[in-house]
Amino acid sequence: MKNSTITLENVEEFSTSLSKHHLKWMFEDVQGKGISSEVKAQIIPLHPEAAQFLLDFKNTQEHLNNELFKDAKFHKEMDVFISKKKNNETIKAWLLERNIPLDRKVFWVNQLNVAFVMTWEMVIKFSDILFFGSNEILWDKTMNWMLSFQSEEVFSFMDNLMYDPNSRAKETEAIDKLFENIPKSESIKETAEIINEAARVEDTEVMSMASFESRKAKISSRQGLIS
Repeated sequence: MKNSTITLENVEEFSTSLSKHHLKWMFEDVQGKGISSEVKAQIIPLHPEAAQFLLDFKNTQEHLNNELFKDAKFHKEMDVFISKKKNNETIKAWLLERNIPLDRKVFWVNQLNVAFVMTWEMVIKFSDILFFGSNEILWDKTMNWMLSFQSEEVFSFMDNLMYDPNSRAKETEAIDKLFENIPKSESIKETAEIINEAARVEDTEVMSMASFESRKAKISSRQGLIS
């Protein structure tokens, strides 16, 4: 591991061997020839710590939440595809039409402590295995789109998400600086006023503000400021 802090930018560095992974069977050749070198190069299983990071990230981002992703305030475009009774080639064709570059690396969180970084080409190639019987969400580090699959066999592709990473970075920096100097004895009212001041970062998008509120609550709870 090259870095001790895991981020969306470097999460791929926290990898483990696909050949030794307990889900390797998902990506083995149907003819029993094991995993090809092409697949090994494009599907990267993550170390449990990195997988947990992606799971936590997904759970704290409103637009990656299955309960909220249909909210129009989170995206400008959405395509819905009902895959029930559709053959695999039709599903692959629809995924290909999303115009995601085939070499684009995306995140897939399968379960607790299990996650992968894989190319969009591999998502299409193994779509019949990835999207079967459970809810799934895929996204990439641009945070500009997401693909949702519901167990009822419905795909939803949200594009042009209203997320501004630059504004989010400004918010995060402002909050972190403020909390470095907040005494534990600060009253809830005074702390709320300080946090609200940080929320007035210019040019913050609707999506970023929604995430900002979640971050405020999480930080306040951690600091013991909420009873």
